[in-house]
Amino acid sequence: SWRSSRDGVIGTAASFSTSALSEGIHTIYFKVQDNNGVWSPEVHMIIGHLGCSVPVRIMPLGDSITFGYGEIPSTDLITGYRQPLYQALINADHYVDFSGGIYAGQSVVPLFDFDHEGHGGWGAKRVRPPYGGGIAPYIQSFLAANPSDIILLHIGTNDISDNAENPADVMEILSNIDLVSQDITVILARIISRNDGKALQTTQFNNAVEAAARVRIANGDKIIIVNQEGALNYSVDMWDMLHPNNAGYGKMANVWFDTLHGILPVCPQASASIISAIAGTGGTVSPAGAITVPSGNNQTFMIIPNSGYHISDVLVDNVSSGAISTYTFENVTANHTIQAVFAPDAPPQEIIIDNRDASVSYTGTWAISGASNPYAIDSVWSRDGTTYTWTFTPAVSGNYDLSM
Repeated sequence: SWRSSRDGVIGTAASFSTSALSEGIHTIYFKVQDNNGVWSPEVHMIIGHLGCSVPVRIMPLGDSITFGYGEIPSTDLITGYRQPLYQALINADHYVDFSGGIYAGQSVVPLFDFDHEGHGGWGAKRVRPPYGGGIAPYIQSFLAANPSDIILLHIGTNDISDNAENPADVMEILSNIDLVSQDITVILARIISRNDGKALQTTQFNNAVEAAARVRIANGDKIIIVNQEGALNYSVDMWDMLHPNNAGYGKMANVWFDTLHGILPVCPQASASIISAIAGTGGTVSPAGAITVPSGNNQTFMIIPNSGYHISDVLVDNVSSGAISTYTFENVTANHTIQAVFAPDAPPQEIIIDNRDASVSYTGTWAISGASNPYAIDSVWSRDGTTYTWTFTPAVSGNYDLSM
């Protein structure tokens, strides 16, 4: 028996294929019956059957680790795991839209979709002065304001800091998500550990949360458990006792990516942007690449092309305004429409710079290597503070991989 959480029974053969699944994220259940009529335990897997007409909405949800607190002090440059994850997803041709009512990292280059729900100091449920709240009481309002298809949930660090961790509080978050929609998939993290003597306490909390979540999974909840606890090397990947450094956040991004990559559709032709509101109330992306600006004051929008494309023109109310990426509307009294126009990037341009080129310069004395090829005629050596400079002058602006 093959069963889908969305479509019911979909097959009874030992193996089969189908192209008739409804669009969405499915939990596929499988069990077998022996000749005596006894059924095996049911096993399952979550799969994505999603199209490319609209982006998959992903909400990063949690505390200051989701916000990205760590090496970078400035809010407009803080990204945590979110920017490397976004770049990995679009580089793999996934069409995604990060969702949430908070933004951080809006000045980072390369640009990324900086919306999220990372609340510094928050716990799973408790109000923790002076920080103001817990995720469980607010998650329904978060999703009402920013509907999402997938949630990346990493929560519990502050509860452990106060010796008040309770796996039931995390389960309440999951229950409140189900009240919004049982179609939302939650990628639930075993949260990262720490360097303040509470590593064992963190592991015990993670074990309890995972055990409770597996009961929910067996009952049909769309939950995927990922091991962020095991992703980091805590002797080198931490910025302070609780927060990763940039390298640690990169490792967290890899864990999220590995799971998302197995669910999301590949959309190599999806050239549309993700457009995020920097201020004001934001807007809706429909169709892909266009956004309607609602009435309001001082609303700024940033246009972010997917990997492999650049902005060739932007139409504001059907009037061309050039290839500008950021638009601000002040004292908006009527709706406006921004339509981004994209063009594929030029093919990679290879530039070889040789020691003997006219643009190459050096200081001090350099000698030609006396070794045999390949370290002979084109290889030089020196020491004692001398320099050798190769000048790189590309004909086309863009991002280049450099090797030496």
